[in-house]
Amino acid sequence: MDDKLKTDASRGAKAKRLLNDELLVEAFSTIRQNLLLGYQTSKADQVEEREQIYFTLKALKSVEDYLGSTLRNGEFALKTLEEMNNE
Repeated sequence: MDDKLKTDASRGAKAKRLLNDELLVEAFSTIRQNLLLGYQTSKADQVEEREQIYFTLKALKSVEDYLGSTLRNGEFALKTLEEMNNE
């Protein structure tokens, strides 16, 4: 169990670094803005283009959610390890 907790804590720390990385934050923001602009400026008959933008936005959100979940799991694992060491 300790090995899994240590692995989760390490992965959480990596996720935190990524989520706080200035370039990655900028990339997510820029990509999202560009996609939304493409959606907003699409013509009525560009249904397939809007659908592609929608699915791309969902994928971007999935990556962010995965990193956030990994961060939370890592924080929980770290807290659990600390509690185990204090016993």
